[in-house]
Amino acid sequence: GCQNRRFVDAHHIRHWAHGGETNLDNLVTLCRRHHRLVHEGGYGVESLPRGRLRFRDSSGRPLPDTPRPSPGSFHELQRRNRSLRIDGATYRSGAGDRLDLDLAVAAMLAARSP
Repeated sequence: GCQNRRFVDAHHIRHWAHGGETNLDNLVTLCRRHHRLVHEGGYGVESLPRGRLRFRDSSGRPLPDTPRPSPGSFHELQRRNRSLRIDGATYRSGAGDRLDLDLAVAAMLAARSP
């Protein structure tokens, strides 16, 4: 899943407007991009037994704990995604902030660590 530990938001698993309490059992920290996906992109999060969480994409499919690598070469991926278009409904990640180079390098180094 998301490894971002900076600039995170507390998210109510069961929304407070629907009776969800503001306590640790009902909160999860999400990076701002993923928090926006939950609120505006149709993604979901639910509590499971033993403190586990399940995240779902906008189609309701459960998301894996870690993304699977894309199969195929660069050219195969390019061919397969050629029909994708960007329009007014396309989700835009980020808030237009400047690149935090220290954070980016630290994240890349952490991803390489065993």
